Amino acid sequence: MIFISHRGFCQGIPENSLLGIQKSLDLRMNFIEIDVQLTQDQKLVVFHDASLSRIYGVDSLIRETKYEDLKEYSTKIGHQNISLLSEIIAYMQAHSNSITKLMIELKGVNSARPTCEIIKKYGFQKHCVFSGRYLSELILAHKLLPKIPICLNITKCKEFTLENLLNSTSAKSFPIPFTMFSLKSDLITNEEFIQKCHSLGVKAFAWNFKDKLEPLQLQKELYSWGLDGILFDNPQNLLQFRDFIKTQKSP
Repeated sequence: MIFISHRGFCQGIPENSLLGIQKSLDLRMNFIEIDVQLTQDQKLVVFHDASLSRIYGVDSLIRETKYEDLKEYSTKIGHQNISLLSEIIAYMQAHSNSITKLMIELKGVNSARPTCEIIKKYGFQKHCVFSGRYLSELILAHKLLPKIPICLNITKCKEFTLENLLNSTSAKSFPIPFTMFSLKSDLITNEEFIQKCHSLGVKAFAWNFKDKLEPLQLQKELYSWGLDGILFDNPQNLLQFRDFIKTQKSP
């Protein structure tokens, strides 16, 4: 099982924050999933939403705000500021545990090229994967750094859909060589998605558990179907799931 912290955890810890990065490192996650997008002055920041409203209660868009202005905001829990991707990478290099890598979701338009430039600058190629739903960004990222694995968030990808995947007979039909697919948990109602991924030699991940009444039960079911990885929102839920895994492996 591949353990991934969704937005560096997003329950009980500010999402996409250095606190979440450290918690993920402490828990020896396989991947820390983060989101990147550009500010008005072309700084690559780690932030999920297009707007500041949900996190900071400010009706402004990231792409229309300068980074210096974004630095004024901090979260109520932990007083975390919006980080640059370069700061996250530098932090991970300074606190490396040799296991945890970054899963960098190319959230914003034109985010691929500056992301690749930062990865090359820090020599971080072996410590990350690309992810996202915008195929054009993933194609460019693959062209610039072809050795970095790619995870397609197929839930909302318009150019290569879940139906396209299920109808694929070979990985050669992929527009670029995906190695992982991530699908919203609500859409995994049987084993078909997981089995199709395995038949094509790629891994199947699931996300979206934080609003579920019984996330652990759903994760157990997906595990029984052969799911390869889970994006965890809550570190406490992760610990419970790991305890469950241990019982399954006991003789």
